[in-house]
Amino acid sequence: MKLRKLILITSVLSIFGCASESEDESNNSSSSKQHEQNGFRISGESLPFFGPITKIGQDTSFYQIPKFSLLDQDSLDLGYSAFEGKVMVVDFFFTTCSTICPIMTEGLVKLQSQLAEKGVSKEVNFLSVTIDPDVDSPYVLKAYAEEKKANLDSWKFATADIEYVDRLSKEGFFLAVDRDAAHQDGIIHSSQVILVDQNRHVRGSYDAIDEVELKLLLEDLIILTENERK
Repeated sequence: MKLRKLILITSVLSIFGCASESEDESNNSSSSKQHEQNGFRISGESLPFFGPITKIGQDTSFYQIPKFSLLDQDSLDLGYSAFEGKVMVVDFFFTTCSTICPIMTEGLVKLQSQLAEKGVSKEVNFLSVTIDPDVDSPYVLKAYAEEKKANLDSWKFATADIEYVDRLSKEGFFLAVDRDAAHQDGIIHSSQVILVDQNRHVRGSYDAIDEVELKLLLEDLIILTENERK
């Protein structure tokens, strides 16, 4: 499994163009089976917290994702309130991506089914935000979701204007996005998905084109949902 530090700087996260993973990265990913957690751990918590930490006196505050404003696949306003109290799995993609995005979506569809089998699907919501809003209208997003057999009861596909999406990806979830016509499909972006807990805290980052890391994400999702039940 690829070792990874989520220290919330866009240049540090793994960034992929719409092309296959390099041979070196693939070898590194499969050669290590240790999951390195570099976040801030506190007593009683099974998973670490990632992101900037604010300390005022004896009080410690952990980073929280922003309360975003998007438009979903049904052309309805979509804000964080729709995910209140839920564990979230968040990725940024686009429907015309010819390489990594279909793999990412396929892996997340499988993950969604696995959560249903374990009886925790209602406690986990997925959010896929397009980084190509000029092409990916709500209609296009819904058609894509249906084609990929995503269960829209707990999965939102969303869009917004391009400046807002780029800022949300880079500053809100610390996933780099770059637009360059020289690259395949014209966009470079991360294949990472972000795990967010019920209180908007970032609890992990996983490579969605790596089956081993998706298995780890499943394990961590079970941990978060079980902790909430206690």
